[in-house]
Amino acid sequence: MTASATTDLHLAIAHHLLFLLLAGVLAFEISAVRSSMDREAILRVARVDAWYGILAVAIIVVGFSRAILAAKGWAYYSVNLFFWAKLGAFAVVGLLSIMPTVEFICWRKAISANLTFAPAPHGIRNVRRVLFAEAIVFALIPAFAAAMARSYGSLSPWHRSNLSHMGKTRTRRCSETATMGKIASQQGWVAVSEKPFK
Repeated sequence: MTASATTDLHLAIAHHLLFLLLAGVLAFEISAVRSSMDREAILRVARVDAWYGILAVAIIVVGFSRAILAAKGWAYYSVNLFFWAKLGAFAVVGLLSIMPTVEFICWRKAISANLTFAPAPHGIRNVRRVLFAEAIVFALIPAFAAAMARSYGSLSPWHRSNLSHMGKTRTRRCSETATMGKIASQQGWVAVSEKPFK
């Protein structure tokens, strides 16, 4: 395995693990933010939310390192619409995450000053709506990544022709396999029919 392929493998693993961790943080926040939140729940969700920002920055750093340094290179990604759609979706998720983060900080400060503090019901509803909106947009990211990895959305003529050629090759292979199956079936029938009757 070449150094470039090894680097690509390591960066891909790190990128996927960070993405899964970020998804876990978002899922935790959706489950933790509810009307029955007490002091411990508020402090816990505020601590976990701090990791949201750390993981998001790490994903950006590893992702761009992979796009620039890894096997396919920046030339592959920069001309792909799904790559930019993926970045756009990630940016939208980041912008949406600002509101819950601000609320969590306010709740933590309020509960430090007043141990009996409880978030207002409408505030909790608003945070939950934004978290669910984040989850919806977040789900688009792996879909865009899967399309990007297969050269869909590429503006490069070489990538488009290569993808078209791959499709034709698969179709031809399927046709050849079906033809070979028919021939084998016919030969088997002939062999059985030529056996002498006892």
